[in-house]
Amino acid sequence: MELLHSLAEGLSSQDAITLVLLALIDSTSMGTLVLPLVLLLFTSSGGRAGARSVAVRVAGYLVAIGFFYWLLGLVLLSGVDLALQPLGAFFGSRPGAVLLLAAGIGLTVLSWWMDPKEVRKRGGDPDAATERWITRAERAVRSWRGLVALAVAAGVAEVATMLPYLAAIGGLAQSGLPYRASGLALAVYCVVMILPALLLAVARFALGGGIDRPVARIRDWAVCTTPTTLAWVIGIVGVVIIVRVAPTVLGG
Repeated sequence: MELLHSLAEGLSSQDAITLVLLALIDSTSMGTLVLPLVLLLFTSSGGRAGARSVAVRVAGYLVAIGFFYWLLGLVLLSGVDLALQPLGAFFGSRPGAVLLLAAGIGLTVLSWWMDPKEVRKRGGDPDAATERWITRAERAVRSWRGLVALAVAAGVAEVATMLPYLAAIGGLAQSGLPYRASGLALAVYCVVMILPALLLAVARFALGGGIDRPVARIRDWAVCTTPTTLAWVIGIVGVVIIVRVAPTVLGG
């Protein structure tokens, strides 16, 4: 109860809403949405029992990736707490602001370079990475060990590009919450992050193959939009950084 009280006291309603929105953005990533949807539709035999078995495995996968991100977040939160004061002072200065401005410009350029249209112009295949993950998922679904390994691999591969998650950790570090309360908030964040796919897994467990068609539509949409969404998220973060630090650079 004391922990919940600390969380309620230290986290404003605006901060809580921001964390939920960031978590929902993260819920659309490759690891938290695309792969679970792909895994849910792998079984075509076994009837209702087969559908339930896969739904349970997908739920286990989601718990594994959520737990991975929570543990990683705790580690990062500790590091941010230690580095926040000196880094905050540095980035508040003009040289630090110039560095942040360069990072913002770099992210904006990177988002343009990652855009699927630009990838195709360069002769690349923007869906290649997605197809490789789907192939790995086909192998992983056969065993619990494979699913846990897939969850960890997806988490490691995506953490650098899950900018909303990193922003949430930075926000918690600056909120002044006790470490344990921040850890609880981070746990809630991870639950919200896996919740959409988890609800679909529960629905497939309850309804069997009856929801395969809508799940397939959501999967196809997620597979098609993931590269574009990632580029947009990186670009938006870059623009936000530019807008926030430009007055410091220009005014200095």
